[in-house]
Amino acid sequence: MDFENLKNKLDKGYFKLSDYFNDSFDIFKHLLKKEKKFIAFFFVSYLVLQIILLCIENMKLEINDFTLIFLLFLQIIINSAGIQKVGNLIEINNQKILFFRTIKKSFLIFFYIMVISIILAFVNIPMIDILIILFLFFNFLFFVHLLYLRDLDFVQTIKYSFYLCKGNRIRLLVPIIILILFFYFIFLPIKFIFGIIPNTSILGFIFKIFLTIFSSSFNLLLLTMATLIFLNVLYMDLKNIKKENSVSEIKNKNDTDFQ
Repeated sequence: MDFENLKNKLDKGYFKLSDYFNDSFDIFKHLLKKEKKFIAFFFVSYLVLQIILLCIENMKLEINDFTLIFLLFLQIIINSAGIQKVGNLIEINNQKILFFRTIKKSFLIFFYIMVISIILAFVNIPMIDILIILFLFFNFLFFVHLLYLRDLDFVQTIKYSFYLCKGNRIRLLVPIIILILFFYFIFLPIKFIFGIIPNTSILGFIFKIFLTIFSSSFNLLLLTMATLIFLNVLYMDLKNIKKENSVSEIKNKNDTDFQ
């Protein structure tokens, strides 16, 4: 994978749909071939999550709020590692994924989710809840990537996410939706086969591991594509800002010369 060439393309123009898919698959293949330690961490982390859920299911334990919070936080950390790894590769910045920085950023994501949950529980009117969720969803599409890949404070991240979403929602959502539909087209038949195999059997356990690897691979590919689209949108915006500043400087200079 030629990351130098990919990085240079980011501000040359918005990618075509085929470019997002082709480049995302190339990055994903690079991860599998060259980043074996990260891939092992990513897959094992997802496997641990599945084992925890399987233990809860087999022991017929009640899933309380603390368990859900713990599992959600683990999911956020795993996904954040994927975003940072892909982002660092594309931007060729050789940055390492810092543990404490990741935990700190993940707490902000978790705090954001909890605040929304409290607001929805307080409102408790289905139609208004749906409108709130849709409003936040369509205006926070780039929030997570901005938080992990750029050093902005929380308020700046929110404002810039709102700004980047204008005119770029379809650019992110269309390829992501296509990828999700493709995944479920393959996943549902596999899930059906798994459903007729007893979970307690050795074959059922092996199939569970296969299912986890398959779903975690898809999740990593999804994170890869979303990160690539985000960086393309970000670089194009920064390029446009530079152009606007240059035009403004020239105009101010001309106005000064005529005075």
